[in-house]
Amino acid sequence: MTPQENEDAEERQPDAEHESSAGFERLWEAVDDLTDADLADPLDEPEDISLDEPWATVQDLNATDEDAIDPQDDEEEVPDPWSEDDNLPDPLAALPAALPPVVIPPSLQMPPMSEWKSSSERTHKLAWRTSARLLSPDLGKLICVADPGAPISRLLVAAWEPVDSQGLASLSFRVADDGPQFHVPASRGGEGMLDCELELEGEIIPLRLQLECAREDRGLRLGRDVLAGHFLVDSSRDDL
Repeated sequence: MTPQENEDAEERQPDAEHESSAGFERLWEAVDDLTDADLADPLDEPEDISLDEPWATVQDLNATDEDAIDPQDDEEEVPDPWSEDDNLPDPLAALPAALPPVVIPPSLQMPPMSEWKSSSERTHKLAWRTSARLLSPDLGKLICVADPGAPISRLLVAAWEPVDSQGLASLSFRVADDGPQFHVPASRGGEGMLDCELELEGEIIPLRLQLECAREDRGLRLGRDVLAGHFLVDSSRDDL
């Protein structure tokens, strides 16, 4: 800073002090109501005291209350069951009358146990492996193996595929690798299923077969849909 600039700064400093002192006077200017009385403090105002005396003399002390309240009047009185009062209510009087017995007509009655027939008497014994004839479609005699663990019956074939014949869903399959090709209408039960009739143990059974490709095994695998209620599988018997 040059000497000239220092002198200009010293000349401006008193002006700054003057401005600050002027502002101090504006903040703390003289009070002209110093001798006036102060305003009343709201906390010092007296509370509103009622004119009624809280402990006045009672004039109607001996008079009867018009609306007397007895807390014991609302309690329900339970009769003592061991009292000698004969007017106690009969505990059985509130019970409803007994309903008339239900009469089952003879046509709906269950026969006695001695006339029951065993379920095994109405079923035929079936070897675990036998032969059966598939009538519709006519595939001739096939090896038939009982498979109670399977829910539906299956037909094991070499190959099968869905085809569209004249706008109708059909199935094309071949039982043997070098055997003829069969075309049958597809069932609505699901993909790769066909409705057919099976001749087994002298009975013609309508069933629904699921086509399944197998590498070595061929023939029928009867599931619970055919065996349940019709045949009793003899695991020690083999008819082939």
